[in-house]
Amino acid sequence: MEFWIIPKRHDNTIINLTNFEKRILAETLKKSLTALKLLTNDPAYNYGFHISLNKKTKEYYHWHLEVYPKLSIWAGFEKNTGVFINTVPPERAALELRKIIKNKL
Repeated sequence: MEFWIIPKRHDNTIINLTNFEKRILAETLKKSLTALKLLTNDPAYNYGFHISLNKKTKEYYHWHLEVYPKLSIWAGFEKNTGVFINTVPPERAALELRKIIKNKL
């Protein structure tokens, strides 16, 4: 159920958002987190903004926000290998989140 929010306009950092883009980001994040809450019984989650302030990468790096819900407990396999078992195919997760957003928000 991890998801990313990626802006349409290219930029390497969130710092340059216009007021309109800030409002759209806030609305998108609110809808996405509400959908996650309704779909998965309000899980704990972390999120991170991925940006680049390096002038050399400005042309190539596209900032984005990644949301990581904690839906299961790491067991021996995950702890020992660093590999995560994905119990929900990404296509299904996206479909379910879209349904909630479209029908309930």
